Amino acid sequence: MPPPSMARAFFDQIRTAADPIAFIRSLVNPTLPTYETDWLDFKRQPSTDLKHAKWRDMWVEALAAFANNQGGVIIWGIDARKDPATNVDAASGEKPVANPAGVKSRLIELQRQATDPPLANVEIDAYEIASAPGTGFVVCLVPEGPFKPYRAEDGRKSQYYIRAGDNFVIMSRSVLQSLFYPRSQVVFRAKADLSWDLNRGCLPNGDHVAAMSCKVELVNRGTATAKDAFILLESNIRSEVEELALRGPPAFWSIGRAGSDNDIQAGFVVCLVPEGPFKPYRAEDGRKSQYYIRAGDNFVIMSRSVLQSLFYPRSQVVFRAKADLSWDLNRGCLPNGDHVAAMSCKVELVNRGTATAKDAFILLESNIRSEVEELALRGPSAPCTQDGRCSFLSPNGV
Repeated sequence: MPPPSMARAFFDQIRTAADPIAFIRSLVNPTLPTYETDWLDFKRQPSTDLKHAKWRDMWVEALAAFANNQGGVIIWGIDARKDPATNVDAASGEKPVANPAGVKSRLIELQRQATDPPLANVEIDAYEIASAPGTGFVVCLVPEGPFKPYRAEDGRKSQYYIRAGDNFVIMSRSVLQSLFYPRSQVVFRAKADLSWDLNRGCLPNGDHVAAMSCKVELVNRGTATAKDAFILLESNIRSEVEELALRGPPAFWSIGRAGSDNDIQAGFVVCLVPEGPFKPYRAEDGRKSQYYIRAGDNFVIMSRSVLQSLFYPRSQVVFRAKADLSWDLNRGCLPNGDHVAAMSCKVELVNRGTATAKDAFILLESNIRSEVEELALRGPSAPCTQDGRCSFLSPNGV
């Protein structure tokens, strides 16, 4: 999962808008100007000829500059001019690009060798104006690069750019030196999976048997190796009710296959290749050995700078994760008689290692699942069936 950023949030806001074209057009507002920032840039179409050198020049410069900073969004089809009041570029007018789908395809093609090292995970969306077929806008999300610094490769000269305010500028010697200097950066992603089963049977005295679990997974998404890292996990479970029961029809999951093996004529092979914990990995094909990396839709040989960053010894970090699971199944009832319940899982992460996790942040995802669809409260008695399972309550029995 990509790290959170202003660029990411803005790009997703356009992508998920009910009308992306209307959202983009709303950025052109003389009363409330939309200014270019460290992470937002507007561009006009340099030429209707997608093979024109200007496309490559503008694209590689923007890719390298945003990758060397915090990432950014580029909107092709909006003209930007200096605002007299602030002297900062602001969206001043619509200039839809011709053939937005073709522009997207051309930018993807140019991306493959636009920077050194190659930059992956660039996202590009093309939006065609319904009232003007063949024209529209192209929105690009350039992520922050994990292997800084990135050099723009325009075929004639190579430069290191960075985004500064509303402009792309060539890096100073001091900035470039700081990016080349070996550093450690850790970015941990925490994922909590909450699951429960409230129909595990009954004890001889009639008490219900239930099971609840919270699985916490921690993944290092940074460029530094967390060598010998370990997790200290503590749980704190509390509830405001003492007894639970199931309601509605039983729900059981089963996995099966219809037909015989002779019915299978063709299919697919899907491979999941995980991120390796001991980078870099070298491909051994029996004749030559190379270090490859994924860049866009292609596999490319690693540059010297990327390879050096992966081989350089890194710091040790030890993170401690604490998960607090709580629930309240007695929050009241809806007018139709259904119960209102609340469940929460709080995850706390503390660095107990000797290395400083500078600029580290947590991406927390939740995955809540249950073997039943509906929960209800019941009184002190909990009768069970002869097979040892708890009886189900009808809506009238609540």
